[in-house]
Amino acid sequence: MDDANGARFRAGLGYGLVAYGWWGLVPLYFAALKAVGVPAGEILAHRIAWSLPVLFLLTAIARSWADLGRVLRDRRLVLVLLGSSLFLAVNWLLYIYATVSGRVAEASLGYYMMPLVNAALATTILGERLRPLHYPALALVALGVAIPFAAAGTFTWLAVVLPVSFGVYGLIRKQVPVESMTGLTVESLLMLPPSLGYLIYLSATGANHFAGDGGTMALPPW
Repeated sequence: MDDANGARFRAGLGYGLVAYGWWGLVPLYFAALKAVGVPAGEILAHRIAWSLPVLFLLTAIARSWADLGRVLRDRRLVLVLLGSSLFLAVNWLLYIYATVSGRVAEASLGYYMMPLVNAALATTILGERLRPLHYPALALVALGVAIPFAAAGTFTWLAVVLPVSFGVYGLIRKQVPVESMTGLTVESLLMLPPSLGYLIYLSATGANHFAGDGGTMALPPW
């Protein structure tokens, strides 16, 4: 491995550790919101709405406004990203639901299945071929999934739908010529209207937990 590839590997490893470490702490935050009575649907709506300011800031830092405009002007790309945004919203909602309903272990089991889902989609839809070392690795993953299922004695739909929804989302995004941050920004824009509509309805009915409650506002939804 040369210096350039080594630097990229170390950078990727660092980014991965930070991302997955942060992702692993998210259930603690969702659980804190559940403790003050915030339901899963409201958490999702706020997550979508408050993601946009962060994404716009990152877009400004990366100077990617031109790329964002290019994607928004392409009707085909927008339609494809609309499809991916639906799968992303389902995945986010199910993960939030798993957390607030005390089913984090099932969600974790589901994401542990991601290599199996990705391998299945890659081979059956993209026509990719597995290398010899992939087979024992996937067998270990399958064994690691089978043991908890057998121990529980029941089939958990949540542990299946979570990785499948995220796998299909990744499959769609893999075939779209859009940078990851730009794509997520467009997806968030597409998910914004129903999210804002729901939040406006909650505010109108006095059910928006982030409107005027100091205890809840101390837990910002991003």
